[in-house]
Amino acid sequence: MSSAEGKGRPPPSFWRRYIGVTLVLLSGVWFACIFLVAYTGLPVATKLILGGVFFVMMEGTFYLGLALVGKQLLSKYWGSVKRVLRGRRGTDKDSPEG
Repeated sequence: MSSAEGKGRPPPSFWRRYIGVTLVLLSGVWFACIFLVAYTGLPVATKLILGGVFFVMMEGTFYLGLALVGKQLLSKYWGSVKRVLRGRRGTDKDSPEG
């Protein structure tokens, strides 16, 4: 492949990250489905089976996405989440009305 053919296309690492983040977010959807199944009118045995299926799907998509994203990007994400949470707690303590 010449250098002219690769222009305009994102690098392969971009697609790995994109798919990895999508899978991690999809695992959150499966996690929510576990709790939504409880409110359906299905028999208890069916709810248990569906809950187990959603749990396995959640774990599988999360770890597959984690493998694609990598430790560095995940630690960067969690670092930014912690900064936001610390910032919110800090503003609550330092507020003049509190």
